[in-house]
Amino acid sequence: MKDGDTVPLVAPGEQATGAALRLLREASLAEGPVFTSKAALAAARRIGMSADAAYKALSLAARAGIASRLKGGLYRAAPPFGPPRVPEFLVATKLVQPSAISGQSALSHWGLIDQIPLRIVTASTPKAVLPPMSRGGSPVKSGQSGRHGWVIEGVTYIYRKISEAEMFGISEVWLDTETQVPMFDRERAALDTFLHLRAEGPGNLGDILLEEHLQDLDLDQLQRYAETSGNARAMARVAESVQRAKMQAGHANDL
Repeated sequence: MKDGDTVPLVAPGEQATGAALRLLREASLAEGPVFTSKAALAAARRIGMSADAAYKALSLAARAGIASRLKGGLYRAAPPFGPPRVPEFLVATKLVQPSAISGQSALSHWGLIDQIPLRIVTASTPKAVLPPMSRGGSPVKSGQSGRHGWVIEGVTYIYRKISEAEMFGISEVWLDTETQVPMFDRERAALDTFLHLRAEGPGNLGDILLEEHLQDLDLDQLQRYAETSGNARAMARVAESVQRAKMQAGHANDL
């Protein structure tokens, strides 16, 4: 087994009991394929199961391979109670709460950048993320200040700690017919390239985004977001970049 793989709590091969199956079904139906121990206990109460029996049932489900523990208090349901692979953005926003998909992950989702490092998910949170936080994951710390995370099932999850005041411009985005996650919207994701120079790529990435996606971004909203951030330098950078992009677009239209 590779470092960072999610491991069963005990050796695999044991058959799940009816109680374990009922609990896993109830918990996953109520909260989805990634659920907390709190949700499992609430599910246990609904089916008349004690807390002690619920914890034993979760351990048994892990032994049987129909559940795994992502970190203390957070579980993932495997088939037939969950998909073979849970969306990585969902895992990211469940591992740390509150959090929102941001950075290169959000920029890529909105089609603002073409490439993103394979199997790396970036998110922002006002909560301190200090590894190690998971039995099944390897803690990691990026070279950028304020970024921590860990590796689970081969996916690297990296979190930037931001202030509560910076948690704005968040949309609930549907990844599929059943999965919805909080994510920085287009303009908020673009603003990060001005707030955190070089953290999301080249220092001029914000300028490049505006030049290439002028019609895709609400420039007024971007400037309002810059004002909301209260960062005077970011406000100035955004204003200059918006003006430059508009001028270049105007010149192109005149040709």
